[in-house]
This record gives sequence, C-alpha cells and structure tokens, in this order.
Amino acid sequence: MQRRTFLKQSAATGLVALVTPTGILQASQTTASADELATAFAQPPMSARAHTWWHWMNGNVTKDGITRDLEAMKAIGLGGFQNFDAGTGIPKGPLVYLSPEWLELKKHTIREAQRLGLEFTMHNCPGWSSSGGPWITPDRAMQQVVWSETSLTGAQVVTASLPQPLTRLAYYQDIRVLAFPALPGEEPLTTLVEKIKTGTADGTPDQLATGLSMQPGEGGTSSVLIVFKQPYNARSLSFISQPIAGAPAPEPAAGGSMAFGRGGTPFTLEASVDGVTFQPVAKGAFATAPEPEPQLLEFTSTGYRYFRLVSAAARQLTQIRFSSVPRLTDWRKKTNDRFNNTPPPPAEAVPVTDTIRPDQLIDLTGRVDKQGTLRWNAPAGNWTVLRIGFTPIGTLNRSASDTGIGLECDKYSADAIAFHLDKMMEQLLPTLGPLTKTGTVGLLIDSYEVGMQNWTARFADEFRQRAGYDLTTYLPALTGRIVDSVDTTERFLWDFRRAQADLMADAYYGQFRTFCQQHGMVAYAEPYDRGPMEEMQIGSRVGANMGEFWNGLSSIFQNNWTMRRTTKLAASIAHTNGQSIVGAEAFTGEPESARWQEYPFGMKALGDKMFAQGLNRIVFHRYAHQPHPTARPGMTMGPWGIHFDRTNTWWPVGRAWLDYIARCQYLLQQGLFVADLAYFAGDDPGIYTRVSPDELTPAPPDGYDYDLINGETLLTRATVRANRLTLPDGMSYRLLVLQNPDAMTLPLVRKLRDLVRQGLCLVGQPPRRTPGLNRPPADEAEFTSLVAELWSTDSAPNDRTVGNGRVVRAMPLATLLAQLTTPPDIQISSRSGDAPITWLHRRVGDADVYFLANQRRTSEDLVCTFRVRNQQPEHWNPLTGQTSPLPVYETAGDTTRVALRLDPAGSAFIVFRQPAGRALTSVRHNGQAILSTTPFPAKPRTLFPAVVNNFTISLWAKPELNIMLGTRNFMDHIADPWTDYYAIYPPSGRDLYGDGHETAGLTIGRNGVAIWQRGAGKPVLTLAAPAALSGWSHVAVVYRAGIPAVYVNGRLVQTGKEAGKAVHPGVGPAYLREGASFYNGDMTIPLLTPSALTDAQVSQLATQARPAQPTDLLIAPSGHSKPALLLGQNGTYTTVDTSGKAVTLRAAALPPTLPLTGPWQVTFPPDLGAPAQLTLPRLISLHLHADNGVRHFSGTATYQHTFTPQPVANTSGQRYLLDLGQCEVIAEVIVNGHELGTLWSRPYRIDITDALRPGANELLVRVTNLWPNRLIGDEQLPDEARYTPGAGGSGFASLSGGAIEALPDWYRNGQPKPPGGRITFATWKHYTRDSPLLESGLIGPVRLQLVQQLNV
Repeated sequence: MQRRTFLKQSAATGLVALVTPTGILQASQTTASADELATAFAQPPMSARAHTWWHWMNGNVTKDGITRDLEAMKAIGLGGFQNFDAGTGIPKGPLVYLSPEWLELKKHTIREAQRLGLEFTMHNCPGWSSSGGPWITPDRAMQQVVWSETSLTGAQVVTASLPQPLTRLAYYQDIRVLAFPALPGEEPLTTLVEKIKTGTADGTPDQLATGLSMQPGEGGTSSVLIVFKQPYNARSLSFISQPIAGAPAPEPAAGGSMAFGRGGTPFTLEASVDGVTFQPVAKGAFATAPEPEPQLLEFTSTGYRYFRLVSAAARQLTQIRFSSVPRLTDWRKKTNDRFNNTPPPPAEAVPVTDTIRPDQLIDLTGRVDKQGTLRWNAPAGNWTVLRIGFTPIGTLNRSASDTGIGLECDKYSADAIAFHLDKMMEQLLPTLGPLTKTGTVGLLIDSYEVGMQNWTARFADEFRQRAGYDLTTYLPALTGRIVDSVDTTERFLWDFRRAQADLMADAYYGQFRTFCQQHGMVAYAEPYDRGPMEEMQIGSRVGANMGEFWNGLSSIFQNNWTMRRTTKLAASIAHTNGQSIVGAEAFTGEPESARWQEYPFGMKALGDKMFAQGLNRIVFHRYAHQPHPTARPGMTMGPWGIHFDRTNTWWPVGRAWLDYIARCQYLLQQGLFVADLAYFAGDDPGIYTRVSPDELTPAPPDGYDYDLINGETLLTRATVRANRLTLPDGMSYRLLVLQNPDAMTLPLVRKLRDLVRQGLCLVGQPPRRTPGLNRPPADEAEFTSLVAELWSTDSAPNDRTVGNGRVVRAMPLATLLAQLTTPPDIQISSRSGDAPITWLHRRVGDADVYFLANQRRTSEDLVCTFRVRNQQPEHWNPLTGQTSPLPVYETAGDTTRVALRLDPAGSAFIVFRQPAGRALTSVRHNGQAILSTTPFPAKPRTLFPAVVNNFTISLWAKPELNIMLGTRNFMDHIADPWTDYYAIYPPSGRDLYGDGHETAGLTIGRNGVAIWQRGAGKPVLTLAAPAALSGWSHVAVVYRAGIPAVYVNGRLVQTGKEAGKAVHPGVGPAYLREGASFYNGDMTIPLLTPSALTDAQVSQLATQARPAQPTDLLIAPSGHSKPALLLGQNGTYTTVDTSGKAVTLRAAALPPTLPLTGPWQVTFPPDLGAPAQLTLPRLISLHLHADNGVRHFSGTATYQHTFTPQPVANTSGQRYLLDLGQCEVIAEVIVNGHELGTLWSRPYRIDITDALRPGANELLVRVTNLWPNRLIGDEQLPDEARYTPGAGGSGFASLSGGAIEALPDWYRNGQPKPPGGRITFATWKHYTRDSPLLESGLIGPVRLQLVQQLNV
C-alpha cells in the first residue's frame, strides 16, 4: 500500500525525468541562467541524481523483488541503476543466466525502469570485469604468446619434431618458427647434463624435454635433481607443469592469497656445488588449476653442478630448459606478459655475443608441417629453434553467477567484442527500444581486472599497420632475448606495447562505444587497473567514465591504494575529452568497513572529498537485489558492502542524504571545471597513470587545481588561446607540465613546438629521445632540431621565450604562476591552523561556483580568498537547497576574501553571480572578532623535543568501523602497508626532530587500537592491540623507555617492544598537504602527559567523566535572500563595513538555552524485539539499557517530550532552534504534528519556530539506528540457518567465515520467516554474540535555543 501511494504522488516527477529532451548525459551541457541554477539547485533534476550498482545474486531473483527494489530506489531519490549478475559467496538460486526466465525478468526490469523514470544500465557481461561469458570460444578468448625451444646441431639435414608450445583449451596456432645461431650457454641440455633423479628414481636427460613426474615421497616432499657434467652458469629455468591426475592436492600457501590469483603450492629451486649442501636460488608457486601452466625462474648467475627442484606438489613437468643467456631486464613486463605498474626501467647492457643478429635469423615457418615436424638442411653450428605461437590464457569473467561463467573475450579483436555484445544483448534490444529513445539506457565495462594479453590472431598485420614495419625479425624478443642490441629490443617492445594499447582502445573500448551508439545506449567504463592499455586513451573512447573509492579501510586489499587515484583520473579524462559526467563506484566496502555499520553522515566527508576531485555522479556500491518481500536485512553481496539496500534500517529516511548528493551533483555537472595546470600523463602504455599530487613532478602548489592530459588529446584537441592551453569546449590551462619524460614521439614534439609558438607556457626538461623503432634518420634529425628550438642546448637558460610562448626547464610552479599574474584560485586560512578543506571550482556561464568541504568532524572558521573580482559571495547550502548572500567579505583587486564557517564534516557552495554590494569586513562579539575578512595567521607547530620515549597520550573515542591490526594483506604492487582515518596522524619524525627520531600516531576501531610510528618515510604499524570497543571508550597509550603499551577503559591490552628509536608524541596539527587523514569516528582532544603514567594512574583517568564536546558560538548565515546572520548569544555585537563604518548592536533579550531533560516516552515498532514503549528519566544510549530488547534494538524509535518555551517580549527576527545533541544516527523532527525535516548531518539542529504554539508543545523525534545491535542480539540465540565457521573474523577470514551454506526454503519460496526467536535474517553473518554494540538512539543533550537575526 505504501509503495503504491508513493507512486501515485510521484508520477509527475517521473514523467518529467523521462522526457528530458536529450537524455541524462546531455542534460548538463547547456548553461543555466542564474535563476534557473538556483531553482534546479533547490529541486535537482533526475540527471543530477545518484545511481547504484544493483546485483542479482547467483540466480536468486524474483519479479516481486525487482519491483520492490526499483520502487525503493525511486523513493529514496536515485536516478538510475547499473545491473550486474554476480555470484559472490551466495548459494545458487533457480534462475539460469540467459534462460527464458532470466530474459523475462530482465524485460520486466526494463519496463519497470521506464515506468519509474530510472536510467537502466547493465554490465556488459555476467559478473564484473570484464567482457566474457559461456558463449566465448577459445579462438575468441584472450590470447598469449607461447613458444617451445629446440637445440639442434647443424651441417646436416635435420628432421626434428618441434614440441608444441603450451596449449590451453585444446587451441593453439603457430605464429612463426625461427632459428638463430645458439647463444653461449644454449647448447643442447642432453649434452650438458650428466644425470637426473626424480625422488629416489634415476632418470635420463631426454626426460627434460619429453617429461617427468614429481611425486611426493615420505615426508610429503617431491623433488627433481639435475646434475650437470660441469659447473653451469645458469640464469634461468623454464618448464611447463600440470597437476598429476588423482594425486592429492597439498594445502595452499599461507596468507589466503590463492583465492585472488596469487600464491599456490610453493616450490623452490636449490643449487649445490658438491651435491650435499644445497641453498635456495629461486622460488615459485604451482597454481591449483588443472590446466598446464608455464613456469619461469630467473636468478642471479650461478656456477653450480647440482640443481634440485623441491615441492610438496605432485606435478608433471615437460620442456625443462636451463639457460645461461642474459635476458632483457623486466622482459616479461615489457612483453605484456606481466603488468608494469610503473614505467619499466632501462635494461642493463649485455655483451654483443649474447644478442641475436637479425641478419642471422632464419624463418623456418614454411619448413614445418602441421604436426610440428621440421625438415631443414641446417648450416654448420649449434642452432636454437623457436616455435612461437599463441594459445588462450584461459581467463574467466570475474565473480559471475554460476551459470554465467565463461571465457573473457579477446581485447584486441573488434570481432570478438562485437560477437560478445551481440550474444549478450540480442534478445534484450527489442525491449530496450522505447527506453533508448529517452537517453536513459547504458552498458558498463567495470574496472579492468582480467590481466594481461599479448597476442591476437591478426596482430602481425595490425602491428605492421600501426608501427610501420614487420615484427618477424624481432619475435625472439618476446622470449626475453635481445635482438641486435638492448636499445633496438627496447624500442621494438615499446612499439609492441603501444600497438596493443591502441588496439585495446580501438578494438575493445572503441567497438564497445560503437555498439552502444548504434543502439542508443551510453557507454560507461571504469578506465583503469592492471591491463595492457593507456588509461586515459581508453577513457576517451567511451561516453562516460567512472572511478572508484572505498568506504573505511582497505585492510585486506592494500593494493586498493592504487584505486584512490581513479576518481581524479576519470575527471581528467572527462574534462579533457568534453565529457560531462564523472562517475564513481562509490563507498565500496570490505567486510570490516561495512557490516551495516555505515550510515550517511559517516560517509559524508569521503563523498565530499570525491566531489572535490571532480566526481559528479555517485554510483553506490552496492545494492543487493532482495528477492524476498520482508526478510531483513536479507540478501547480501557475499561479504561486501556497503549495504545500500531497501532492507537497511535507514533506507526509509535516507532521502535527505540523496537530496544533498543531488544538489551537489547538479552544480558540479554545470559549466566547466577550472584548473591552471595540465600535467602530461606520458606515452608509456600498460602502467598506472600518475594522478595524485604527490605522484606528480613537480607537485601542484596549494590553491591551484589540475588535470592530466595525454598525448593523443594534445595532438587532436589542443590549441592555444590567450596564452592558455585550450580544448574545443573551452576547458583551458595556464601551464602544461611535462613531468620530464625521457622519451617523446616526434608528432608530439612537433605539436608542442606549435603550441609554444602560439603562446603556451611549457614546463619541464627536454626529452632525450624518441621511443620506438623504424625511425628514419630524417625523423631523428627533426626531433633533435625541435628539441633545440624549444629548449636550446643543455647550457641554455632555464627560462626562454619561443615565439609567443615560454619554455621553463625548472622553476617552482607557484613562482612561475605569480610571474604570469595567475594568483592561487583559492587561499584558505583557518582559526584551527590546520583545517582540512578540500575544494573545487567550476565556471557556469558568468558565474563562479566553488565547492568547499571540511574533512574533519569539528567546526572550522575560515577566511577564503577566491580568485574572483568584485562579486557578491553567496552561500548555497546543499543540505537544504537554501541560498543566501554572505555578509562578511571584502574585494581586493582580482580577489575576494570571504569569512566562512563550515560545520563538522560540513560543506558549502560559494557562488559568485552578482556584482558586489555592501559588505562587512568584521563582526565582533564583546570585542572579540568572530567573523573577519582578515586571514588567520599561520600557527607554528608545537614540538616536543624533550618528550622522548616516556609519555602518555589519552583520549576518549567512539569508533564506528574496524581498523587494520595486521599487515599480512594482499599488496600487489604496493610496497608498504598503509592505513587511513588516523585518530592521531604521525608527522615525519625525521623532519621534525632529525635522523633516528619517530613520532607515534594512533588508530582506534571497534576491534582495537593500533600505534603507527613514523620516521623518515611512511607510518609503520608498531603495535596492534585487539580489543572490543563499544561506544565511547577511554584509550591511553603509554611509552615507557620507548616501549609502547595500549590501555582501553583503564585496562592494559597490549605491550610492544622497544625499537631503538627516539619516539615523540605525534599530537598536534595534521595537514592535508603532508598526507594526513582524519578520524571517521568521534574523539575528544588528546591529552598529552610528558611522563609515563602508571597502570593505576591510567585506570584513574578512565574513571573520570568524558570531557564535554566544545560548544561553538553560534553565528551562521540566515538562509534568507538578503545578507543576514543568526546570533546565538547575548552581548555586544559590532559590525564594520568596507568603508570603515562601525555599527553596534546590544543583544540582551535572548533567554538561556532551554535543556529538554526527561522524562522521555519512547515507543518501538512491533516485531523488532523491543517493548512497545518505555519511559527514560534521562536520555541514554539505548545500547546501555538494562532491557535486552532495547539494548539490541535496531530500527526507528520514537521519542516524545512535551516542553514549554520561555516567552519573549520581542519576537522580531528571533528564531527557535532545536539542537538534538548526539543522535545515532538519523532523526526526523515533528513539532505539534508538523513534519519539519530529516536531520542526518551534524549539527543535528533545526529551526522549529513556525511550528511552535503558545504554552505546551509536543516534540516527537523519530531516531533510526543501525542493524549491528539487533544482529549481535540475535547471536545470543541458536542459528536458524547453516553458516561457515568463523563469522565476524578479520582480514582474509572475513571473506569466507559467516557465509550461508544453503538458503532456507521459506526464503527461497518468499514465505514469512518462521518463528524461532531471531528477528533478523541475512545471507552473511558478520557478528558474534560477543561483538561490541554501537551507541544508539537519541542521546542528547537536547536543547532549545532562541537566536537573533542580524540584518546587514
């Protein structure tokens, strides 16, 4: 009934959204007038609404659930969804992928999306990442170069059977068969090896080629011993291995990494001089899959006779080859066999005798028959024959439903991706037709997580076309050998990678967009991760790009550090390619950062941070389809969060957060991004793009924003206007920063020359060379000439004029920009001295729109200097949609200084669209400035040089999520463990105190406390203290003679070890520019005691009352159309305007704040375990209540209180503000039956003036808390379903422990949950009976405050 009532009320809104003329992507490309901008800000259109990922979990899908889900999405204020079929840890349901039933449910979804006005987007294949399914055959799959090697002796007619290289899925194709004179150390192994042993059995050298078995003997170890006749200078060992059928599999390697594509059963290569004493020289791991796999070990050159391969695995080994030939440094990365991460380093030089001479290479392809038999009259000498071909890699789509698993398609074949998309979409396209006409249909390629590929059937022709020469001569370089020289080989492999990156862009992402355009759909992509592409290039091929960011910590997947750059990356791609939408997979959560602990205010600061990086469309990760009508919290996406589902407790009241997001996104979709710096991203393919400020060279100075720009965009879209690098849509930049590339293509150098002549200012050192092979001498001469024109000689001046532009080799960017009369876009000073404010600037027509966001849960008083001339600043409040002029500001030349306050984790848009009017420069209260346009002076950092190794830090903290308590995590290209959301961020000990000094920082979670010390580099986890923290808890860290100890609530939890460093307390300011992050819970100001307290003293501290949170002097914009302030205290207020005129106002009629103390009547909804109602004499957190049902209550409780406000004689300009104090976590306020609004962001304060009546007034506060308390309460009762052991675990254990083993029949059949004591049901168990509870409900203190409006 409620669902249908909502639809009746919202039908008109849905219609408006549906008939938007050019669809959801184009809605922001026309410039709104000033009045239209404000109107749409207050009531954002559907195009500004957030979206969500919507996962159908392993065939557990119902028609009723689809309708309920989509109606719930519409009700909360979403604009669309991106639909996935996934299978992560959920038992198989009845729906079969691509079955008639599946198709009918998809069609139902499409019809419902049209009815509700929601954008419908599908992932382009089952699961996520990347493009594949059961219909992909091996010939259309991702391909890999493979080869076999045969050593031959010449001066005879040779008939030899060349081993077929590694073959997967019974598909293999030859590329070429090539022979070259054997390099030193590549003689036939049969002539070098004396004997072999497998275990205790003797073998023959012939078995190195034909195959042998490793079988574990007594002790569970298998081995192969290879004895050379003479000491052999081995550098590498290669072979093909496969599990022996029927042999028991050993336990996987520790660490749990096998589940994520790493690890396996380890093996070791040992070596010995005498055959008695062995030492390890290399290690590897056997995968558990049954398919054959290549193995290659490379190691430092050795001179041993005895080599032994040892493992616990039973394996069949073939094509075993030792080699003493040096290979190209990092050749597996340079051949796209492995991911590069960073640009590969230059190779080490090798003797010419270890290189293949091109003129001695012989193509024998025509002399080999289909069976692989070579017939050849071989010249004299020893020869190496390479049989080079390709075979499928065997990569499957990631996390698909059981019936949707299949091979990934060939990313270098337009035919393969077209075939895939046709198979995927052919039966849905007719139903999608009506929806595509509205521009609200899309397809998505998720982040690229399916690894490398280095061949496709037509690659030789594609390479010739793109690189301009035939690659046959250089094919041996794909085996790591050096052809002609290191330089030649490096250049060929650059061309090889470049051609494959271009294919990735054109054949995969480009063909994907072509398909979407042909069918009226938007092509979405997350253009990044570990693949053989250039990230900015592939992003330019689609219609809309997305990044991703994770909620809380990535304590399991530490490699997610690389994901932190992706939102800014997606924004740069959009800004430089004329794309209006910058999306992000938002708030993805590892188990310990989700578990229904997340809530809107807890996620606000992170979302705002991403808005400041350019995000303008949040796409929530994730909504799990709820097939059951009433089970709560119901279906999960395995262990993953966040839990953005209609079954979450706060879903019915979450609309206010979604409205906030829509207002932000509306303004952030308008106009053009403003930036002064464009950083050249480089031409190297197959690496992570450097994006974050600390990765850029040089880093952008404070107050200036930037984009990345790639070579292709510079070549095809860039020009210069008014000395600014300018793109077709008007995007422009004052500087192009090259970041000192070693190599640059000739076309790009030509383009830079033209841009500089037109007036561009170019910053950076000259490139030394061009990349790639087959460059004629004339090109090299032109390159040298162009470099000389731009940079002159090495001894030339640092700064020179070229045409109408400048070329600056090296200069601080702030200095250069000042010379160019380009002051900072924004300068921020704060009363605190370290206010963590993120920001972004867009220009909408003639209006300047700045977004500012506070990253800390404390109020911040700011003076901001904007690069805006003679304009009136306005405060646009995205929480309410209200706009009001800011009265305290001052114009000075080309800048405007504005006094501003941001609430805890608060945000605001400062908009300039009208000429400046009368302004105040200061407001004083009893003689003290509370608002002023004078910037706050910089505060010196307080140092503690004398506080070393003996001190105590204590504080109270209320954690909301878990923290990282160990470093045994999945790193993958990340060198050092890291954490985030510090309670105390440790600054650099070396920078502050010198070498050998460290500072102590602190993280605090619901699962314990961790100390992180920092010396010269990044913070290092020093001590982990597991403990259950429930609500506000006292935490103390005591250093005694350099040994740390952690106390929680006065009890010693853990003691560490002395590290031999001089450790100082890390308390003090924390600066964003130094990499600081800020606590995502609540905490008091840390107390530093310059001595080591005793256990008794710490225990005594914990018994003292928690310090009250500081109360700010209330002064805020009125929210009205004319400049005004709300004043919250009596006293003398003095205003001074820009002419120096002072006006004094005496505020004496404000009564004291009225505390609304008990009693409070609290009512609870039925069937959630709590009593119908109770009376609280005073407000407390419900988790402390004696009643078990109240203590474990989750849902919405209603608090009722009657109060009588004190009457006042003068009511002109006076307003009553209700402040709820601490509220966990969302409140709805009703006064005398008037619904006044939903409070989800701090402060929990609302104007109730217009709802008040004389005498007694009734206040109702509906407070919604979170699921964990009820889930923990249910764990006191017997299980009602079967779950895997280990629920509530940390680290990798959280990804398997607590999974439901079978869905109950009542759930599968859509029936009510049978009685059993438990209130909840979920498909993943995240808690135990001993898990800590969360604070809950209305905690207060609740106060009524009368304020006075001061008109300016």
